[in-house]
Amino acid sequence: MNTKSHKSADLYIGYVGYFILVMKMELMNRKIRPSIYIVLIALFAAIPVGIRIAFIMTGLSVIVQWTNIIGVFTFIGAIFLGPVAGIFIGFTGFLLSDVISPWGVSPYTILMGGTMAAIGFISGLTISYEDEMLFFEKVILIVKLYILMFIYDAITSIVGYLLWGLTLNDAIFYGIVGLFIPLYGGYLWLVGPITEATTSIITTILLDPIRRVFRETGVY
Repeated sequence: MNTKSHKSADLYIGYVGYFILVMKMELMNRKIRPSIYIVLIALFAAIPVGIRIAFIMTGLSVIVQWTNIIGVFTFIGAIFLGPVAGIFIGFTGFLLSDVISPWGVSPYTILMGGTMAAIGFISGLTISYEDEMLFFEKVILIVKLYILMFIYDAITSIVGYLLWGLTLNDAIFYGIVGLFIPLYGGYLWLVGPITEATTSIITTILLDPIRRVFRETGVY
């Protein structure tokens, strides 16, 4: 028992050390001061929380269905600040907004936040940004973001149905097909493809102006 506990502790310490190392490398590569890095992560995490809560409180929560605003800022944070920032923004975005919202925290909070954290980590590792990208480069970026958002939607949808008690085969069927047509009590058509498209396009549109602000203010 003690041996297992020691192994678990060593594993957790290893994970923490890895993330610290990645964060240090990101700071060195981007030449960002640690204080600015922390402020930007907090900012990119807080903005989508405020927007999501505003939509929910004003009765416009349906808008949340058509654009994953937390996904937008997770991508932006991960692309500019690296994979560790993507993890933090993706998870805390859902956690904080659900803590504040009438919906409250549930297993779906952990599911959506954890999956978005993983997507943020992957996008931070795999997606690079060049200043003032050409049109075809932006199209390629949109496609990459679209694929990542589809993976996010598919995983959260399938696991969500498993949490409802469906079998694995049924969960996969309803989870994938339900992104396109209303199933199992749903009423929105093409909610998956539209959400993935709007999230990817909005992210790509925002990258250039945010980078210009960073450059003009001397962030990096």
